[in-house]
Amino acid sequence: MLLGLLSGAIFSWWLSRELRKLREYAVNVSQGERAVIPESKIASGELRQLAQALESMRTELDGKAYIERYIQTLAHELKSPLAGIRAATELLQSPLLQTPESDVQRLRFINNIDSESLRLQQLIERLLNLALVEQQQTLHDPKPIDINALLDELLDNQTARIIQQGIQVERQYTQGAVVNGELFLLRQAINNLLDNALDFTPQGGVIAMHTDQQHNRLLISIANQGEAIPDFAFARLTERFFSLPRPASGKKSTGLGLNFVQEVVGLHNGSLELRNTSDGVVALLSIPCELSCDFST
Repeated sequence: MLLGLLSGAIFSWWLSRELRKLREYAVNVSQGERAVIPESKIASGELRQLAQALESMRTELDGKAYIERYIQTLAHELKSPLAGIRAATELLQSPLLQTPESDVQRLRFINNIDSESLRLQQLIERLLNLALVEQQQTLHDPKPIDINALLDELLDNQTARIIQQGIQVERQYTQGAVVNGELFLLRQAINNLLDNALDFTPQGGVIAMHTDQQHNRLLISIANQGEAIPDFAFARLTERFFSLPRPASGKKSTGLGLNFVQEVVGLHNGSLELRNTSDGVVALLSIPCELSCDFST
């Protein structure tokens, strides 16, 4: 009897543990969080089949809803630049007087077509990148990444723009700043933050790039001088298609950059924070580095 009771208790504990894994997965999915069923840790063949069926069903349902939502948002966002291109084209097709004023008008219409076409291209490219990362549940083939070298590479790529705007760059790195992650995703995410910093930094301003250690996390900060973020905007900064006007041009971006950054750091189990400072704004990325960070070198 004792052996039977002990066997029953062990079986109940084992079955409860297996079902708890499935329940946690279902709860995470219902809350819109990334979730992966640890099939390799599910010992029961029947429960493993159930887990695979749940995963397959979630993928199919997510795919259908995801495509529908993206078609709606893409169609909505394409209306404005397409309308601008069409209007400028129609005006160019109409006869213009051969005067200096008409030449100025014609050049303005051509510039409008060029800028709106570029906006369309950026919108489509960023939507595609965002679609890929939102559908991604885990990192694909993560590798050690030297964050200091990556920051230097991104700054070098922006050298022409930095010189043109007369911006000073301050770099303060901690040694051995290495994390495990996907290089393509982190490069795109940090480059989006650098683009924002350049957009909002006034002529002759300063941008500061820092890396630092806090416990087992690597902190990456990109600070820029410029206008503070309005209070009403903080809650919407990472919202898709939300953007603040650029000080130099008054135009808005695609509104997808910070949303993409948030998705990327989420994949890396990190966080994104934006704060106002005494003379500008700082974007702070926090990424766990576990045993891959070596700050002693």
